Amino acid sequence: MSFSEYPKAMKHPAHRAAVLSKDEVVNGKIIKAPPGSPEKFPDVFVNNADQEQQYAALGYVPNGVSDPEAYRRAMTNNEEPAGHQHHEYPRYLYQPHASGEHEVSVGADTVAVRSVLVNHEAAHKALRGEWFETPMHAAEAALAPTGADLEEEEDLPPEDPPTNPDVPPLEEQQAPRNKGGRPRKNPEVA
Repeated sequence: MSFSEYPKAMKHPAHRAAVLSKDEVVNGKIIKAPPGSPEKFPDVFVNNADQEQQYAALGYVPNGVSDPEAYRRAMTNNEEPAGHQHHEYPRYLYQPHASGEHEVSVGADTVAVRSVLVNHEAAHKALRGEWFETPMHAAEAALAPTGADLEEEEDLPPEDPPTNPDVPPLEEQQAPRNKGGRPRKNPEVA
């Protein structure tokens, strides 16, 4: 799940809750309460920046502030301690391979991907072929057309739609029509 600013709740500073009218019965007599009133300036949810600007023009303000970093920390429960240093290695790298141990789905296609654990930069540089940071990137690269594929597609002439010798051309299939565009009742009569 990734951070998204929208939908966003907005409130109006002049918001007033609804007041219900509550008639009471005292000693068998109905005591009329003052009439109620509807809610004024209810909270709204906006789905994009345009809606946010529209409601901001009416005096609405966001409920709180969006903070992508706070969202990341809340979702991952990942506070980096002070003085923490990121280490590039060890890490896994992925490559499309016919006998790969992972199967990755990209749309309707499935690609076999193999992985290798690399412990240092020298081992990373010693790898042959193209390796990717994630299995999905490796699968997408396997499915992407290469330059040679694109050249072949450009050289091909456009295909004519297949024809069936048993079906007459469209012009012969349509019945003769009158001036209004409707088929004639009796096409043999001209």
